[in-house]
Amino acid sequence: GDPRGRPLPRAARAAAAGRGGQLRVPAPPRRAIADVPATVDLTDLGVHRLKDLDAPIHLFQATAAGRTDHFPPLRTLRDTGHNLPQQPSTLIGRDDDITAIVGMLRDHRLVTVTGTGGVGKKRIAVHVGARTSDAFPDGVWLIELARTRRSTEVTQLIAEQLGVDGGTDEGAEAAITDLLRERSALLILDNFEHVIAAAPVVSRILAGAPRVRALVTSRERLLIDGERTYPLAPLPTPDSDGATPGQVSASVALFLDRARSHDPTFNPTAGDLDAIGEVCSLVDGLPLAIELAAARCRVL
Repeated sequence: GDPRGRPLPRAARAAAAGRGGQLRVPAPPRRAIADVPATVDLTDLGVHRLKDLDAPIHLFQATAAGRTDHFPPLRTLRDTGHNLPQQPSTLIGRDDDITAIVGMLRDHRLVTVTGTGGVGKKRIAVHVGARTSDAFPDGVWLIELARTRRSTEVTQLIAEQLGVDGGTDEGAEAAITDLLRERSALLILDNFEHVIAAAPVVSRILAGAPRVRALVTSRERLLIDGERTYPLAPLPTPDSDGATPGQVSASVALFLDRARSHDPTFNPTAGDLDAIGEVCSLVDGLPLAIELAAARCRVL
């Protein structure tokens, strides 16, 4: 047919997804599969999203019958487009923080959200990733680094989430960079304080993949070139936010929301609100501490 039609870009994208010496075949019709000669084996490579194609494409690898050829994973991202977890509850009091971080991420390729434990860095990062997902057609990927205390395992964890396998740490880093080189994606690296020595890995990945951005959560900065930091403060408490009469602070609003999730009939009196405000002040407005305190409404 017309070489300028659909078959040409489909074949070009299928070719670009693989490695030298690997023959890739877009899924043929059933009758074509039945007509494959006995001298050829077709190995199912699965369904993949490829750049500039509207729909995922089913790829096979063609090899001489009886021959075993092993190639690295295809240069594609997983079909879901992201691995962000569903949030079980509403995020309260963080609209301004999310808007500010989204703006920073638009202008800078590496943004680190810093703050003490329990302040909500991961929740903020996940919401930022969801809000900006349309800007990253090749995916938003959450890599949870709390699973390790060894900085040498960071590349392996990133590779695992992206669906690539480079074997050694050096090979994994090369595979990640190779995969992302022409991709537009966001990497969310959570709990980086555990593996702060791996900060140069982030710098090298960003250098090798110019359309990729990184959003890091950490109790401390990475201290690498190009980093911009957003210090995440605790929620305002009644003694710190200057709320007008009749209003409740963000910390009290969070307490009420979580308390009602445990007991829908929870209806605090004015005295209860004063006590709740005191609790929120005692825990310095830390969202995790407030949620743990609100859970006690089931028994107190």
